[in-house]
Amino acid sequence: MKNGDKKKSTSVKNSISSDSKRRQFARIFFASKAKNAKDAFIQAGYSARGAPANASRMMNHPTVIEELAILSKRQQERMEIKADDVLNELYKSAMSDIKDLFDEDGGLKNPKDWPAHISRAVSSIQIEEIKEWDDKQRKHIFKGYTKKLKLWDKVKSLELLGKHLKLFQETVNINMVTNNLIVKMEAGRKRSILDE
Repeated sequence: MKNGDKKKSTSVKNSISSDSKRRQFARIFFASKAKNAKDAFIQAGYSARGAPANASRMMNHPTVIEELAILSKRQQERMEIKADDVLNELYKSAMSDIKDLFDEDGGLKNPKDWPAHISRAVSSIQIEEIKEWDDKQRKHIFKGYTKKLKLWDKVKSLELLGKHLKLFQETVNINMVTNNLIVKMEAGRKRSILDE
């Protein structure tokens, strides 16, 4: 084997090794709950020295991006997540009406009687007993409950739906910036010609 062939062979082996290490980094990052690139970088066998900056660059490497996309797609297939399901849940949250949680007299309905679309819009329930001290009986007497409900952020759901429907596209007027830049460049070129 010629010296040039050895270099090519070593280069190909290093490339394959680097790709497999990058894929390992992507798998570690994807599997972690914290989604910490620096920690995944070190766990994949890279040096801790300069890890934050190198991990950040690694996240933009085509091999890592490709591996993360593959892992994400596999996860979606396993969980049978469909875009329509996500959009449907966002829609239900965005269109939820708190009135559906109460009966005609204004009392809170039992959660088992809540319509499915509104029960999924509730993010938390807090129930506290109300007791009052009775001096005659020398004990606390139960008076009732305080019930607090919190719904998922309706505005956020609307915002995500709006973005999906491209209702809030931000337009940037690049033409004005480009024209202004061209004018300045031409003026600079004219000045440099005059200086010659």
